[in-house]
Amino acid sequence: MRERAGQSLAADAQSIADRLNQEMADRSRDLALLGALDPMRNLRDIASIQALLDSLRRSEPDFLWLAVTDPQGNVVAATDGGLSGIDLNSLSDLRDQLRGRPNSWGDPLRIVRPGEADQPPLERQRQINISRPIRSADGTAVGIIVAQLSWEWVRDSISPLISHNEDGAQNREALVVSNFDTVLVGPPDMIGRRLTLPDISRARVGIFGWATTRWPDARDYITGVSFAAGERQFSGPGSVPMRWAVLVRERESAALVPADELRRSIFITGVVLAVMVATLGWMIAGLITRPLRQIAAAADCLRRGESVELPILRGAIEVEMLSASLRAMVATLTSKQVKLDELESATQHDSLTGLLNRAGLKSWLARALAQARTEPSGLLVLVGDLDGFKQVNDTQGHGAGDNLLQEVARRLQSSVRVRDAVARIGGDEFIVVLHAPLGLGDRLALDTGHRLWSRVTEPYEIGGQSIVIGLSLGGAGWPEDDQQLDLVLNKADAALYAAKRAGKGRIVFHKEPAVAPGLLAEG
Repeated sequence: MRERAGQSLAADAQSIADRLNQEMADRSRDLALLGALDPMRNLRDIASIQALLDSLRRSEPDFLWLAVTDPQGNVVAATDGGLSGIDLNSLSDLRDQLRGRPNSWGDPLRIVRPGEADQPPLERQRQINISRPIRSADGTAVGIIVAQLSWEWVRDSISPLISHNEDGAQNREALVVSNFDTVLVGPPDMIGRRLTLPDISRARVGIFGWATTRWPDARDYITGVSFAAGERQFSGPGSVPMRWAVLVRERESAALVPADELRRSIFITGVVLAVMVATLGWMIAGLITRPLRQIAAAADCLRRGESVELPILRGAIEVEMLSASLRAMVATLTSKQVKLDELESATQHDSLTGLLNRAGLKSWLARALAQARTEPSGLLVLVGDLDGFKQVNDTQGHGAGDNLLQEVARRLQSSVRVRDAVARIGGDEFIVVLHAPLGLGDRLALDTGHRLWSRVTEPYEIGGQSIVIGLSLGGAGWPEDDQQLDLVLNKADAALYAAKRAGKGRIVFHKEPAVAPGLLAEG
């Protein structure tokens, strides 16, 4: 890939050099043809000479100006009036042409118009001048045609000749370097800078081609190089003053992108093929083991207590027999388990409110106690009794009393967390058990007791009537009060009776009394 890029860059550099040489030769030939016309050979008809110069200037916009001098070097006609009367005889190349020596056009320092001496050296280097002798019919030199070319034609000639990469990207840059090693054409930040590279030195002695070169920006470029020396009839590279080195460069990393993409494609293809082969092997193995895996997955779901049906498996007779036997066994076990679950639920939940009953609370406390010991955390027990329930039951009837108990149970359940428990242990007596971080039991009991009291004492709409009842609470904590949970329950129950004896509508804690808003707390 590097070889291909280098050859392409060298071809671009050679094409640009050939185009520059050809363009200069064409412009020089235009002047020669103009000098061979009859009005030019005697320099008498100044008006006709002026018309010819203006016509060539209009037809060839690359010429900035043209002028004709007499044998003494005085301008007799020009497309730019500012040249009239200028004595050019002191210029050595004009004297050489008047003496019959070969033309040495192209030296950018040869002709300096008024005001141009103040131009920066770079601008003077970028001026391109051509001169041709005018001879009479007998070969006598009667004058000189002098012209200056626009610099734009150099850029316009270079741009179309830079080829694109194989992927269509344009990452190449063309540079033209003067015989003073000054960059005349190139990236904007390099124009006018001095550039010394081995490639330029090789080009000036006729060694063209390409090389990978480290440039002043410390980056490696694949560089194609050639040389624009002027008209081809002058022997040897650089034998005329033009002496422009032409370089076309491309960053090595950009030139080798296709190679990197190919390498990446090979890697990706290898990975894809490996994945495909592994997937195919996995699929084949899956076809063989799928029936057993289906049975195993269904068995795991059943072990976790999930409701699942074993699939009917087709294939080998042994697998079908195993599938049928397991389905029958699971159906029997599931039916029995459902009945057991229903029976257990009925024995552990209150039939009226759906809350835990005494048996359910005991089972829940056993699990909660084990969890509290591993976290570690504590348990807070609140025992509550409804104030005024008996009056509602007596005056409104048992139906209204049952509806009131159901509504109280709903409010209690919605006032605690999911991980906490609410139980009805008989009549209008309820127990709330909370998980509490160690050291925060009293505060949590106070906040929860206040929240339960506020919710329960809100008015109820029962049978079209508004009913208001009260709530008394007694509380104790584990392990703050005792390591035996049964004793904690007894102490909470005792605290409840203390609250009722004190006038009801209160919350009493067994330890560290505190007063909740709207409630009286006693120890």
